[in-house]
Amino acid sequence: MAFLLTDKCELAFCAVLETANVPCVIVPGKAEAPKVLPIVICSAEGEGEEDPKGSGNFWYSVTTSVKHNAYDLQPTPDGQDPPDEKADNEAIITAAFQALQVDNLPKLLSDSTDDFFVWPSSCIVGSPQASKDESGIYIDSLTIRIYCCGTDLT
Repeated sequence: MAFLLTDKCELAFCAVLETANVPCVIVPGKAEAPKVLPIVICSAEGEGEEDPKGSGNFWYSVTTSVKHNAYDLQPTPDGQDPPDEKADNEAIITAAFQALQVDNLPKLLSDSTDDFFVWPSSCIVGSPQASKDESGIYIDSLTIRIYCCGTDLT
């Protein structure tokens, strides 16, 4: 069975977040994302870094991004700027990032997807990042580097 390891990484992260009941739409990075906010996108980019060469074990960086509205664009009835709604999305950000910052993450990832294994003690968690894109959408991201392999070698 042929598969892309990046796809397995994305699907595994999505499955862990779905199991943790993160309260919004969760999609892999290569999927066509629906135009809804808030949304969680799990992306693994590149070809990975095989270590050691010829082993079939790869390091991948998987970024989980929570995209959400900065604020409602409609002014309030009295003509004032609308309140910042970022606080309303903090529960989603917290749920997503806490679900991934657990000691047994390699096991959760391995158990969530067929033909995929994440080595124990191999998850390196980065620092959460916050930004805002040109259209005013907040993006909170967490990148985790994992050491993984496919288990179906046929």
